[in-house]
Amino acid sequence: MKEIKPGVFAVSFDFRTFLQKLTDTEGWREIKGPDSGVGLDYWFDNPDGTEAYINVDQGEMAVSIDGDVVWQGSSEEAEVL
Repeated sequence: MKEIKPGVFAVSFDFRTFLQKLTDTEGWREIKGPDSGVGLDYWFDNPDGTEAYINVDQGEMAVSIDGDVVWQGSSEEAEVL
């Protein structure tokens, strides 16, 4: 996390590496997907046909693989994995 100005922080996160660790699968690439209207949505696919959806809302993340939630927690918890 990088402080841009007092009290304002920029956060970056490597979703591809996170998905690789969660699934033991390489080759994730970001794709366009529908917008849930809540938080930020990120969509990925993999050459094996697997699709991942990540939603980040108020510091909490939910990761779904092929429609099944496989991980939920804070972005700080995700950085530890």
